[in-house]
Amino acid sequence: MIAALEAGWFRREIADAAFAYQREVDAQRKLIVGVNTFVEPEEKPLETLIVDERVEKEQVARLRTLRTKRDAATARRCLAEIKRVAATKQNLLPALIDAAEARCTVGEIMAELAEVFGRHAGAGMW
Repeated sequence: MIAALEAGWFRREIADAAFAYQREVDAQRKLIVGVNTFVEPEEKPLETLIVDERVEKEQVARLRTLRTKRDAATARRCLAEIKRVAATKQNLLPALIDAAEARCTVGEIMAELAEVFGRHAGAGMW
């Protein structure tokens, strides 16, 4: 194994395989959708949504207003109930409905659920 490494055998094999693969793609004996087959004649630009930063400021203000106007004790009680029920085998939906009716936010509800179930940390997650 060491002699093969020192002689560059693995590097040469990888380079040869890459060259052979690319030759097959270029000759269209190996088809790759969007690369050498079923290619759009003209690439269409992607439409991206641009949201004005005023929208974020308005949403944050609305959220602050919501939190000041709701019954804070009821919201805390509902969030605690979500956490309690999530740790059991009970139906979680009634607790979630109660929390929504008490004007708990999705973020607050998700934070309680994350404390019980944890968070997924997969690739590409925010």
